[in-house]
Amino acid sequence: MALTITAKLLDSNGKALNNATVDVCFYAANGRIKSIASGKTLANGQFKAQSSTKVSGYLPRVLLRTLHKNNWLNLTNTPKSYSSSKLDFGNVKVSFTPVLTVANTIFHTIPSSITGVTTKANPESLKQLNTLKVSNQTLEKQLQASKKAESTLKLEIDQLRKVTQNPKIDPALTKQLSTLQLHNKNLTELLKGKENRIKELEKIDPNAKATLKTEELSKDEMISSAMAALNKADHDNNGRFQLKSARMDLKVLPGSSKDKIRLVKDSNSLTLIDPAMLSTLILDLDVPGHQETVTPHKTKMPDLTGYTRSLANRRLEEMQLDAQWYNQQLTKEQQSETGKIISQAPKAGAAIDPDTEIMLIIGVSPSTGA
Repeated sequence: MALTITAKLLDSNGKALNNATVDVCFYAANGRIKSIASGKTLANGQFKAQSSTKVSGYLPRVLLRTLHKNNWLNLTNTPKSYSSSKLDFGNVKVSFTPVLTVANTIFHTIPSSITGVTTKANPESLKQLNTLKVSNQTLEKQLQASKKAESTLKLEIDQLRKVTQNPKIDPALTKQLSTLQLHNKNLTELLKGKENRIKELEKIDPNAKATLKTEELSKDEMISSAMAALNKADHDNNGRFQLKSARMDLKVLPGSSKDKIRLVKDSNSLTLIDPAMLSTLILDLDVPGHQETVTPHKTKMPDLTGYTRSLANRRLEEMQLDAQWYNQQLTKEQQSETGKIISQAPKAGAAIDPDTEIMLIIGVSPSTGA
């Protein structure tokens, strides 16, 4: 029973695609695709074709694609319904170019008297400076007390050596001294690090305006940049997933004119701006199906001479090849070759692709012609 395949192709505006080249394929176990039906759409966008392929039990992985500028554009792998006699993809929207729509924009007007973005110095720096100064005062007191304890212990050890006339002192005292010396060293290094940071913070002018890293773009440039980033992400995924759509939420500043915006280039600059001055730009982007250049896969023609028709068909199916069959009546001397392939074209070993025309000649009985 023939398999009827149907689909209706529509453009991105929902209008019927007329005279579009359509191809329906099955994926083989080795990952290659085999075309099972092809044709053109009618004026109403309808595509209908017949295939001798049999579907039973479950549907193999399928692909519906259309030809655009000598490239195959993959449309869908998901039929709307299927049975052993019918495969229907339903309405399929085709987009030949990336679709980008501005879903939502909120822009604030920038006063003509303002040529730059006014920002305040980061209050966190002042807060950190005050905290470090208080912390250092505490550390200095701890270090002074610890150094005093170290000095007292050293004096005690020296006096014991003089009284006992013995250089060897109780190990517990020497261990205590070593612990104090190490503790004092660590406190000194910590205090030095904090003092260096205090010096850095004291150099900051509390009344200075922070430098913002921004880039002004026209809206067209911004859209092109967004599409370039999206296409790069789609290309860099190396086939791990198929990117269908993306949503970008951008925090931007008004530009010097109505058709321009300014992008904030780093997170630090973003934290310095009054949120009331930021605009929100939300982009919804749809990515068209992956375009696949038509490059026929080359292979070598197998030697099928001596094969029966059933064995030859099995071999051809494994290689996803089709052939034209012809009969040739044998002589009495060739009677033993009845039912076997006696000639083929192209010859064995010749380079072929799935579109190469293959002719196989099978020998028939000299008496009956069958």
